[in-house]
Amino acid sequence: FILALAPLYIFWLRPIGTDDLSIFVALGRDTLQKFSLITTDTYAFTDTQTHFIYPILTTLFYGVLNQIGGLDLVVFLHAFVPAVWVYIWYQKIRSARNSDLTFWNSKTFLLFIFSLCGLFMIYSPRPALLVSPLVLLSYSWLARKSFFRKRDFISFFILQIFWVNMHGSFLILPVLILWKSGSYFLRKRFFKFFNSLYLTFTVLVASLINPFGYEIFDYSFFTARISKARDLFEWRPPHTFDYPFSSVLFYSLSLFVVSCFFKQIKKN
Repeated sequence: FILALAPLYIFWLRPIGTDDLSIFVALGRDTLQKFSLITTDTYAFTDTQTHFIYPILTTLFYGVLNQIGGLDLVVFLHAFVPAVWVYIWYQKIRSARNSDLTFWNSKTFLLFIFSLCGLFMIYSPRPALLVSPLVLLSYSWLARKSFFRKRDFISFFILQIFWVNMHGSFLILPVLILWKSGSYFLRKRFFKFFNSLYLTFTVLVASLINPFGYEIFDYSFFTARISKARDLFEWRPPHTFDYPFSSVLFYSLSLFVVSCFFKQIKKN
């Protein structure tokens, strides 16, 4: 974790644009001042869409941060989100090795360095970065469980409530669970298959717990279509090599990880 200080230092050496974060900070500030939920984008330049839905928790979060420490605190904590990825990964390995800290070897240390590379490169001034730990956390939970009990249903239910009120990517969670359900179905483990389906239904119900109800589904698909039409850089797939460095890094690391998998499978 001391190594995380190096990319943090590099981060402070260069100017940072806030882009989408500025909208969320402004809406959060207005929400706190008016002490009421804001559902209409008062900062839009056109009247083509008169009613935009913004995630309530995200606007409140950035509004409170801005109230406490200004834009410096907002940018600092937002940029430090990738460090949370490393921490979740670290906890996962630690729990897998029964809290034994002797797991450090050349392979795990190399993977740790690759994880820290994200701290050097990734700064997205958008709320997607804020919810990215939820993706890793939910995947970690799903990977550890072969059967979901009452406590798991409650945990995922609460997680989805936070997610749906923070970002439109909340549909990732039911898709992950359905993928796991499909693996049970193919292996004819129908008891676990239906157990996973119940969990999918649970998180979909949790998705409705937001100020806009079922309209949040239409909003998510609508904004996705708008983003794709605007040709935003994150919608360009790696195989186009529009951003050569990112594409080369993606395929190189993917090849490395897949090679490790095949080597381990062959070994066993």
